[in-house]
Amino acid sequence: MLSVGVNTPWKTINELVDYAKKNPGAIKFGSSGTGSAVHFCGEAFAFGANIKLTHVPFKGSAEALTAAIGGHIESVVTMPQTILSQVQGGTLRALVVFSSQRFPDLPEIPTVKEVGIPFELEAGINWLGLFAPKGTPSSINNKLTETIQKVITDQETLNNFKKIGSLPEFRDQKEFKALLEKQSLMFKGLSEKMGLKKR
Repeated sequence: MLSVGVNTPWKTINELVDYAKKNPGAIKFGSSGTGSAVHFCGEAFAFGANIKLTHVPFKGSAEALTAAIGGHIESVVTMPQTILSQVQGGTLRALVVFSSQRFPDLPEIPTVKEVGIPFELEAGINWLGLFAPKGTPSSINNKLTETIQKVITDQETLNNFKKIGSLPEFRDQKEFKALLEKQSLMFKGLSEKMGLKKR
């Protein structure tokens, strides 16, 4: 999710994008650190919107939020649940969600897709997966898949995830493998665009 300080002039994400196109690099966005998940999200959004934002890394989300609230940076990229209380309390203004679905606790905030901005991370950046050793019998793999699907789609599980601001999606073995391959290529390309180098 991208949010801005309440004293900034932008009420919608389109207003921010229009300003950024006219003033490349003028808008700073804070994250929890260079190479972090939210850093990648912010850069992926900027590339998709065809704008230039200036990244300001912090030691954690709390520092980035404080800087945005204090007006030291114009915007901040965080996980939605991290910023929920600030948005609901009126100290920050959420403009867009970087996912395929709206965030349940802030249903009025549009997704990048809804505002017409291409975004390669719609599958999510903080996913969890279960891996089995190579050569595991298909009968065991199938049983694991069946069990995980049952748990993930259980209403009680969904309700518990919703309480912490998460939107679980089940993917079978074939779909999960496709996601890994797609994101591996995407992260490689995005890292190159960002100028990140291996240590």
